[in-house]
Amino acid sequence: MKKLIFMGILGLFILGSCNSKSGGNHEGHDHGTEAHDHDHEGENHNHEGEDHEGHDHEGEEHSQSTEPVAGHSDEIILPKAKAEAAGVKTSVIAPEAFEQVIKTSGQVLAAQGDESVAVATVAGVVSFRGKVTEGMSVGKGTALVTISSSNIADGDPVQRARIAYEISKKEYERMQALVKNKIVSDKEFAQAEQNYEKAAHWFSQAAAMAHKYAQYSLAGLYRRGRGVEQNDIRAFSLYMSSAEQGNPYASLELAKMYRDGFGTEPDLHQAEWRFQNAYSGFVVLEEKSHDDKLQYRIGQMLHTGTGTSKDDEGAARYWEKSAKLGNINAQYALGTLWLETGSGDSGQAVEWLTKAANAEHSAAQYVLGKLYQDGVYFNKDMDQAMKWFRSAAELGNEYAAYRMGCLLLLGEEIPKDVEAAVKWLSLSAEKGNPYAQYRLGMLYLKGEVFSPQVEVAMKWLQQAAEQKNEWAFYQLGKLYLSGEHVTKNVETAVHYLGLCAEKGNQYAQYVLGKLYLCGRDVSRDREKAVEYLTASAEQGNLYASFLLEHLDAYQDPSLFLAATRLLHHLEKLFCEEVQRPMEMKRYQIDRKRRRKLSEKKQAQGHHRDDQEPAQGIY
Repeated sequence: MKKLIFMGILGLFILGSCNSKSGGNHEGHDHGTEAHDHDHEGENHNHEGEDHEGHDHEGEEHSQSTEPVAGHSDEIILPKAKAEAAGVKTSVIAPEAFEQVIKTSGQVLAAQGDESVAVATVAGVVSFRGKVTEGMSVGKGTALVTISSSNIADGDPVQRARIAYEISKKEYERMQALVKNKIVSDKEFAQAEQNYEKAAHWFSQAAAMAHKYAQYSLAGLYRRGRGVEQNDIRAFSLYMSSAEQGNPYASLELAKMYRDGFGTEPDLHQAEWRFQNAYSGFVVLEEKSHDDKLQYRIGQMLHTGTGTSKDDEGAARYWEKSAKLGNINAQYALGTLWLETGSGDSGQAVEWLTKAANAEHSAAQYVLGKLYQDGVYFNKDMDQAMKWFRSAAELGNEYAAYRMGCLLLLGEEIPKDVEAAVKWLSLSAEKGNPYAQYRLGMLYLKGEVFSPQVEVAMKWLQQAAEQKNEWAFYQLGKLYLSGEHVTKNVETAVHYLGLCAEKGNQYAQYVLGKLYLCGRDVSRDREKAVEYLTASAEQGNLYASFLLEHLDAYQDPSLFLAATRLLHHLEKLFCEEVQRPMEMKRYQIDRKRRRKLSEKKQAQGHHRDDQEPAQGIY
C-alpha cells in the first residue's frame, strides 16, 4: 500500500513539473519566486539547430501552485516545497572577494592597427620554416614561412619563363640557319621569333615580384629585342634593379652598357666599378658552387684584365679547373693560351683542343685545322686540315669558311674548286666576315671567275667598308674616283680614301697626296699633299718618295700626270713578269720571225698591235 502511495505522489510530481516538451537547455537558470513578464512581440529568437515550430507563447498562462511564475515552456519549475522535500538548496549570489583559481584558456590578440597582412602575388604552397608553435618568440626579420609555386598547376613563373625562353631560343637558332636555305618559310621563322613573347610574359610577372634573375633575363630580351620591342633604356633599368640585389651577371651587363653608352651616357668610371663588382661577385659564387661556367668566366676576366688585374697564370688555374669538369670553352681557351704563350705543356694544350674539337667546339676545330695545315705539332696533312675546317664551317665558324674558300679558290694546296670556294666565301660573308665580303666583292667586280656583276660586287664591298675594312675603303675610293663601273663622285672617293689613309694604308695616302698635289678634281693643297705623301713614303712607298723629291719640278699638271702614269706602267710590266707562272715557258723569237707573224695576223684581219690577253693570277 505504501508503495502505491509513493508511486502516485511521484507521478503527480512529474506531471506538475514537466507541463510542456523541452527543446532547449536552461541548466542552472534559477527563476526562484520572481514573476517574469514575457513580451515576445517582435522579438527574434535565433537558436541555431533548434526547432521552434509550434513554440507559441501568446496568451499562455502559467498557474502552477500559488506562485505566479512565468517562463519558457522548456524550463523546469520547481516550487519551494518540492525543492525542500527533494533536498535542493538555493542561495543568492553576491559580489565579494574570492581566492579560488579558475583555470581557463584564451588567446592574446594584437591591438588594432598592429596587425599586417602579407598577400602573395601568385598562387603557391605555404610551408613553415622549421618548427613554428603558437606563442613562440620571434625576432624582427625572422622567416616563418615560404611560398612556392613549383608543385601546383600554374607553376613557378620564373621557372616557366626560363623554360619558355630556352625552348624559344633553341627553336629560333635552329630556324635561323634553315630559313636562309629556304628549308623553312619566313612565316615559320617569324612564328619562332614570336615565341619569345611567351618567355617575356612570364619573365615580366616574375620581375614584377622583384626576382633578380627574372629582371636580368627580361633585360636581355629588351636588349636584343626578342619577344618585346628593343629598348636599351628599359634593359638598363632592369639590369640596374637586378644588380642592386647583388646579381653579378647584371653588374657585368651594366658595365658594358656604361662602357659603350647603350641605354645611358658613357661613363668609364662607372663601367670599371661595375666590372669590379661583377668579378668579385663571380669569385664569391664560385667558392660556393665550384661551377665550371663561373670558373671559365673568371678566367676570361683575368685573361683580359676586366674588373681585375690582368693575370694569365690565374686565368690558366681557373680554366684548368673548368676544363677538368668538361667545359669545352675552358678547354679551348687553355689550349690556345698555352700554345700562344708557351706557358704550359704544348702536348697537353693540343689534347685540350682536340677534346673541345671532338665536342664540336668550332673555334677549337678551326685551330686544329690551322695546325694541320701549317704542320705545327702535327705532320702537315691537308686532308685533316680540310676535315676540321669543313666541320667548323658547317657549325657556322666564319673564319673556317673563309679559309676554306681561299684554299679552294687558289688551288695551291688542294684541288681548285671555284664553285665550292664561292659557296664557302658566301657563307662567311653572310655571317659578317669583312675579309670574305671584300674577297667576294672583288671576284664579282673583276669577273675573273665568272662574268662581272657590278651591283653584287658593290654590295659586298660596301658591307665590308661598313665594318671598316681598309681594302674595301681603298677599292671603293678608287672606283668612285675613276668613274669605272660606277658614276664618278670625287667627294665620295675622297671620303673612302681618307678613311683608308687613317688606317695607315700607304696606297690610299699616296693617291690622296698625288690628288692634292695635282689639284685635279679637288682644290690643290700642297700642305695636305706633303702630309699624305710623307706618311706613305715612311712606309716604303717609292712613288710617294719620288713625288716628294720632285715637288717643284712638276708645275705643269699634265706633264706631272704623264710622268706618274709612266711609272705605273713600268710597275705593271714588272709585276706581270714577276708573277708569270714558272711553268709557262717564254718563247724567244727573232725580229724577222716576229715581222712575219705580224704580217700574217694583218692578213687575217687583226690590227698590227693586237696581243693575246695576259692571264693574271688572282
